[in-house]
Amino acid sequence: MILQENGAARNRGITLASIKGIIGNVVLVIFKMIVGFASNSIAIILDAVNNFNRCFVLCIDDRWYKISSQRGR
Repeated sequence: MILQENGAARNRGITLASIKGIIGNVVLVIFKMIVGFASNSIAIILDAVNNFNRCFVLCIDDRWYKISSQRGR
């Protein structure tokens, strides 16, 4: 089966996509926090909190995928 033959490459691709998403969201969190506090905007600050939540979810999602892709024992 193709998925079994390319399983390692698929896992690396998924992990790389998760890392890129986490890095992108961390950059957005920092930028939006700076802008939110500089402009005294609660909406922008809460948007930064939402982006932080996305970082957290991506971390959990990556770990969950790795656990679910393991073979049964």
